[in-house]
Amino acid sequence: AKAQSAIDAYNSILTKMTAVTTAANNLDRTNDWSLSATTSSNIALATAQVSSGATTAAGSLTFTVSQLAAAHTLTSAQVADRTTSMTTGGSSTISLTVAGTTTSLSVGSGSIDEIASAVNNAGLGVRATVVNTGSGFRLQMSSASSGAASTFDLAGLDAAYGAAVTSQGRDAQLTIGEGANAYSVTSSTNTFSELVSGITITAKAVSNEAVTISVERDGKALAERVKALATSVNDALAEIKKQTAFNAATSRGSTLSGDAAARQATQALTRALTDAVAQSPLGSAGAAGISVDRNGAVQFDEAKFLSAYNADPTAVERLFVQGSSATSGGSASSAVSLTSAGALLAAGSHQVVVTQAATQASQLGMVGQVPITNPATIRVKLNGVEIVMAVGYGAGNDIDLTNGPADAATLAGSLNTKLQVGGFALQATASGGGIEIRSNAYGSGTSFDVSWDDIAGSPSYTSASGTDVIGTINGQSATGVGQTLSLATTNGQLSGLSVRTTQAGTFDLTYEPGIAQRLLGAVNNAVDKEFGYLAKAKNSRETQITNFQKSIDQYQIRLDARELRLKAQFAALETLLSSMNATGSMVSSMTAGLNSNNSK
Repeated sequence: AKAQSAIDAYNSILTKMTAVTTAANNLDRTNDWSLSATTSSNIALATAQVSSGATTAAGSLTFTVSQLAAAHTLTSAQVADRTTSMTTGGSSTISLTVAGTTTSLSVGSGSIDEIASAVNNAGLGVRATVVNTGSGFRLQMSSASSGAASTFDLAGLDAAYGAAVTSQGRDAQLTIGEGANAYSVTSSTNTFSELVSGITITAKAVSNEAVTISVERDGKALAERVKALATSVNDALAEIKKQTAFNAATSRGSTLSGDAAARQATQALTRALTDAVAQSPLGSAGAAGISVDRNGAVQFDEAKFLSAYNADPTAVERLFVQGSSATSGGSASSAVSLTSAGALLAAGSHQVVVTQAATQASQLGMVGQVPITNPATIRVKLNGVEIVMAVGYGAGNDIDLTNGPADAATLAGSLNTKLQVGGFALQATASGGGIEIRSNAYGSGTSFDVSWDDIAGSPSYTSASGTDVIGTINGQSATGVGQTLSLATTNGQLSGLSVRTTQAGTFDLTYEPGIAQRLLGAVNNAVDKEFGYLAKAKNSRETQITNFQKSIDQYQIRLDARELRLKAQFAALETLLSSMNATGSMVSSMTAGLNSNNSK
């Protein structure tokens, strides 16, 4: 019973400590601190919100809402009833033109209901509604989408019922800046999702009044995360205290009173939370509102946190996140930086040796052929998708040689436009007397094909691929993917260590875990099923129960065997007694007979 009670107590502590992991994982990396909040100077004109999962920078944008988006709408003239044919000459068809494509629609007798049904069933992105005006009926048709591209046309209605534009399809438009330097941006809807990275702006009303959208760090949201971390640690410490408490009045202890593993967990959590943090000028969690009182309870002062955060957000962030610095030959270096570290990695220095730096995929072409004076076609393939840039005489070409020869800068500029529109993560530049195309990313996973001289319509492609970084961390072979070197999760305390490298060489990387990562390490050291000291203590009690049960089972086997032996002996005695009784009866009978004979 005592062993099972101890197991239950360990499980309670393990559950509370595991909850610390969830809270710490929300604060241990720089991206976790990139929470932003938006404000609008006039929400009646425009609003903004941070896109889900987006990382944004602080700043502001001022603009006026010049135009709201609208869907293209056509409305017919009034018809007296719902049965009169509205088509030209009673025709059974009308035509609907959407995005430059004309489709013929069958409308039966041409009544207003039949036309509306045909338009709605065509699936062309136009919706038709019959409007009862009280004195008759009108056919109203609207594009399912808004924007300048939502225009459509209807043909085939009788002149008496011809449809007129009642709402011109148009884009929403924001005007940024003033005077000659002002510029406009448009969107097919009232939502602008790409205007500012990570921010979605919604236009609400047209006005000459300027509206300012501001993006600021969201200290309140971060305070909630830090509070959750402090609460989770406090809950874990309180559970340990409960399971190890000693009642002086009754001189009775709790289930785990005096337990070494529980005591170690208390010390580990407390130190992870309160020890100094060298990478932050604030020095410790106390400067950010976290403290442990004399009763061992964790306290969080939100006002103190917000004051520190508003004064120096980076300093507060560096209290909690993983951090690193690197040197090479005794001098500071930015060529190596921490990407991530596992929960077991302690603060300290680690040697990173890069024998081969990662490279981008690149190709240099048309060397000595620029400026181009003759027609040519450049083709680029990436992930099975191809873009084509035509150079020739006439306006139909991407570059019109009628305006003169195309130099390297002109070719690169036009090619970059094509690459951007195609969504290719490639960049073209004028280089080495020709054109160089280079991938944005590094590593063997980046490759593309180029045909530089498809003049006769027979492209000849050459391929380009990047290479991955090659190197070691603390003498252990690391896996290179692009510019990132990583150790496997089976590398003990170095498990999960990953660094980004930009050049070859030997570097010393100094790692500082920060409070959140220290807590992750403290929890992992306790709860890991293989080596965690709390998990081992629990397993030891489980082994005791298992061994007790084995002893009971073995003793039961011996008892069962003894029972069988005793039963067998008892049966034998009963048999013997029965035999003796029979013999006694026989002797009694014989004796009685002898006595009878003697009496005669």
